[in-house]
Formats: sequence, C-alpha cells, structure tokens
Amino acid sequence: MKAYKTEIYPTKEQIKLIHQTCGNVRYIYNEYIATNFERLDKSEPIISGYDYSKMINNDPTVPSWLKTVSSKALKQAILNANGALWSYLKGDSGKPNFKKKSKDNSFYLIGTFKVERHRIFLPTLKWVRLKEYGYIPKNITSVTVSVKNGRYYISCLSKTETDERIAISSEGIGIDFGLKD
Repeated sequence: MKAYKTEIYPTKEQIKLIHQTCGNVRYIYNEYIATNFERLDKSEPIISGYDYSKMINNDPTVPSWLKTVSSKALKQAILNANGALWSYLKGDSGKPNFKKKSKDNSFYLIGTFKVERHRIFLPTLKWVRLKEYGYIPKNITSVTVSVKNGRYYISCLSKTETDERIAISSEGIGIDFGLKD
C-alpha cells in the first residue's frame, strides 16, 4: 500500500459540501460515543457500530441534513467511534474524546474513484481538480479529504504490487560447495 497526498481545488459548492460532511461526521461520531456512554451508565449493553448505523438509517427522527452527505463517510465515522469505544473498554487506551470543531476536519471515503490527469471523482463531491497533475495513480482504494488552514487536501491509498521474481540473466552462475575431497 502506498499513500499519495496532494492539494485539491474544490468549487464553492464542493467547499460547502466538504464542510458539511466534516460537521456531520463529527456529529455522528459524538452521538455514537454519547449514546453508548449513557447506556453504560444505565448498565445496558453497548450498541455495535453496525447496529447503530442501521438504527440511524431507519430512524424517521434523524435530521434531514444528515442524509445530504456521503453515507460511506458517516458509516466510517461510526466504525471509528466503535473501535475507540471498544479499545477503551478493553483497557488498551483512554476514554474516547468528543471531536471538536476546531480539530481535525477530515472524512474518510471508500468506494469507486476515477482518476484522470488533473482531477479525481469522489462520491457526492463529483469531479474535483487536483493541484499536481499525473501524481495520483489510477488504482485508488480509499480517500481521506481534509481541511487545514483554509486549504483542502486529499490523501489517497493505493495498492502497489511489487514484482518479487528473480531477474533472469543470460550469464552462467558458479557455485562453490566447499568440498573437502
């Protein structure tokens, strides 16, 4: 696996959608953590990430603004919160913190990505311009979109296969077995 990070130039509509997705991811992460801590206080079992995701999808009282962004980003936020919660319960790490607006504004996407020389296609964001041309390979498995100091970045994870075969040579090979006789 190899990661590639570059700056992107989103349009005004895409910028609005990026900020909305970051906010929704932060909201769903915090809601999952808060819901499960309330259940722990009442000595009720914890809701798994998959069950919480199903609950959110089928709940009619969920705010409509939550459904305007990529469902993959929301699901990944729930799974990240689930991992942090279970790591805390096993004693491997400290209590998970709630995400703050001023901290890491990013979201993770999986799915189908198309890469051209100067742009990349992301779910819900559509085609986004890249700063560096021809830098990102075509075989992308996942993407993280982040905002830092008013600039927008994309980190792409790509599978790279290395050829581990031995190169064949036309020259002879001499072998010394170290025989005593």
